[in-house]
Amino acid sequence: MPLATGNPAKDHKELNGRKTMIAYFDCFSGISGDMTLGAFIDLGVPVKWLKDSLEKIPLSGFDLSVATVSRNGIQAKSVDVRVQDNVKSRDYSEIISMIEKSYLSSDIKQKSLDIFERIADAEAAIHGCPKENVHFHEVGGIDAVVDIVGTVLCVDYLGITRIISSRIPLGSGFVSCQHGTLPVPAPATLGILKGVRSLLRQRVLRSSLLLLNLLKKCRT
Repeated sequence: MPLATGNPAKDHKELNGRKTMIAYFDCFSGISGDMTLGAFIDLGVPVKWLKDSLEKIPLSGFDLSVATVSRNGIQAKSVDVRVQDNVKSRDYSEIISMIEKSYLSSDIKQKSLDIFERIADAEAAIHGCPKENVHFHEVGGIDAVVDIVGTVLCVDYLGITRIISSRIPLGSGFVSCQHGTLPVPAPATLGILKGVRSLLRQRVLRSSLLLLNLLKKCRT
């Protein structure tokens, strides 16, 4: 899980009164929505507060499960969005409507919409259609909505004004999704990360080692 560094939230008002609160994500093994929520909850975001806040979204059929776990002797929070709703995909317009109709603050709404807009822009560029017509598959599911809006809520609760991340390992290989088998990183992922420095050295290193091994075999 990523480790978000900072002072634990002992008092919500005290945190909001600070001028600067920085969260640093050490994404040595990547990043996901449930990992992000787990890191923020471990920093002090109350689970009940987060659940109550998420209920302000016109969304049903889910529950937030949080447990303390140990991974290689390191304690962390494991978050699981348990979904009862079978709806796996939604149009971008549905996502906008859902967030706008929620009882969340205007700031939370706008930041959540900004995130989904970035995803929609990437998907629209790939599929060659207006972003209003973009159909979210995995990202349109309840768990993805909870992850994204939940993260924005946590950032606001902790009074975080700046987020810094280590380089992100993009991985390699292939993944199966609604559009079939796609290379990793997926086209949408690359679109979202356009202009962002990413960890590519691992792939370059593997390729270099493979090339060296081939050259050695050819010489022998």
